[in-house]
Amino acid sequence: MRNKLRSPIFFGAAALILVPNSLAQEYYPERSGLNAQFDDDSFQDRTGQTVRGVIMASQEAQVSVDLSARLTKVPYDIGDRFERGAILVSYDCRRLRAEANAAKASQKSLALAHDNIRELFNNGAAGELELATAKADEQQAHAQWQARQVRVNDCDVKAPYSGYIVERYVDPFETPAPGDPLLKIIDDQPVEIHLIAPSSWLGWLKIDETFNFTIDETGALHTAKIFRIGRAVDSASQTINLVARFIEDDKKIIAGMSGTADFSFEGN
Repeated sequence: MRNKLRSPIFFGAAALILVPNSLAQEYYPERSGLNAQFDDDSFQDRTGQTVRGVIMASQEAQVSVDLSARLTKVPYDIGDRFERGAILVSYDCRRLRAEANAAKASQKSLALAHDNIRELFNNGAAGELELATAKADEQQAHAQWQARQVRVNDCDVKAPYSGYIVERYVDPFETPAPGDPLLKIIDDQPVEIHLIAPSSWLGWLKIDETFNFTIDETGALHTAKIFRIGRAVDSASQTINLVARFIEDDKKIIAGMSGTADFSFEGN
């Protein structure tokens, strides 16, 4: 009778095969000593550890409004500074304000009618259905007034933070389509350096790691520090996102500049 080859059967768990270290060294000499790479000083060698980086604002936004009306004021232009709460764009909203006022008047009228029906109900001269209907009519009118008031509030676009105008896409007396970009703005906080580094650097890279950054546009060399490390490695490129800030605030450094980060200098 022929012997049958029996295959192993696994039930819901992977098989764990333990290989003695002597066999591992014999068949996989390049992988022997799992922790050797952490004990070897060559793992910390940062010679030639340079990557490219882009300087970006900590916050930026394209300002747009879901509103169809004529522009009356666009007081800021490219490069201008503004304060938080400043009006960046104003619309001609006379029609919208009139509609909101009409909705408010309607809501007041229905509120009076509701009060009158309630009094009649308390005196037994009106039924529950009449009272419920009057209340619903008042609530609907109030909601319609609120919706129109929200539109009126959009007529003056206020700055969400202090910063600068990067791009201006419109001028007064134009009527942009709803949702079209009006301005591009950035904040006035210290700029950030965005880097993409090899994921193999995670073995030594840490928060507060310092490095030299040479800016292409000026040729100036500045010292910077890592303050945020991405939480996911790009599996295709085997890279990790890093964000850093300059140690000294230099107003000459602006968003959009680029340069080279060098982690191999002696300060590390």
